[in-house]
Amino acid sequence: MIDTMSKPSLDAGIVRLNTPIDEIITPTPGSRNRVIVKSSQKPEENCEVDAVIVTIPLGCLKREVINFQPKLPKRMLEGIDSLSYGTLEKVRLPP
Repeated sequence: MIDTMSKPSLDAGIVRLNTPIDEIITPTPGSRNRVIVKSSQKPEENCEVDAVIVTIPLGCLKREVINFQPKLPKRMLEGIDSLSYGTLEKVRLPP
């Protein structure tokens, strides 16, 4: 269902998947209200867009693989630093 729903946007180039990104520059007051997305691996993918949805692993966020300009707010960076991941096991105890 997701493939069917997303196909028109993907075919039209409105949505791009699996695009390596190095830098995201968000609008500042007084600038054009567009987000600039840059890729050193695929410079042909550099563009200005209305919005960006970033889905990267937590480890990449912690290592700041993507350069956000301006920097992410301090409380967001603190939240990212406080998160962790690992093995999770669930146990159900009988009543």
